[in-house]
Amino acid sequence: MQWPELECPNCTAPLADIQDETAVHCRFCGVTLNLYRSLCPSCGFLDRVERPLCSRCGTNIVRACPACRQIDWAGMESCTNCGGPLDMLEIMFKSRIRDTRERLQLQQSEALVIKAHEAAQAEARLERFRKVERDRLSELAQHTVEKKKLERRVLGGILLGSALFAVVMVVIAVLWAWMGQ
Repeated sequence: MQWPELECPNCTAPLADIQDETAVHCRFCGVTLNLYRSLCPSCGFLDRVERPLCSRCGTNIVRACPACRQIDWAGMESCTNCGGPLDMLEIMFKSRIRDTRERLQLQQSEALVIKAHEAAQAEARLERFRKVERDRLSELAQHTVEKKKLERRVLGGILLGSALFAVVMVVIAVLWAWMGQ
């Protein structure tokens, strides 16, 4: 197996003394690192703590042999127990699923942000329409009040004119009656 150039997670010096497929030794700080559970086959991160998942990218660092269920490092090509082949396509498939899941989660969160933004814009438009309607109704009410005032003045003028006409007619009738006597 060809190893990428690795840095010691303890002192960041280049690791040149690879003992075998399962361990490396740092000649600068003296630490020996177990690759079996420390090197991520996906991003190449070498962690000093043995974990089942990479602390940088979250990829599985260990996996079970499909034949005997032996737990091996995910970068191994064959099982350490039965020698059966370990499928690298499984890692690639899981990585693809994770990428798709992350993309979908990102799209969902972006959709929620867009939906909230559009809802706020819709509410602002609705409030503007409500204000226009309130202004229109206020103007209509003011116009109605002015129209009623004008109607009262016209009606008052008509009544005053009718009363004046009636008085004039009575005066003419009285004068006519008095002159005709």
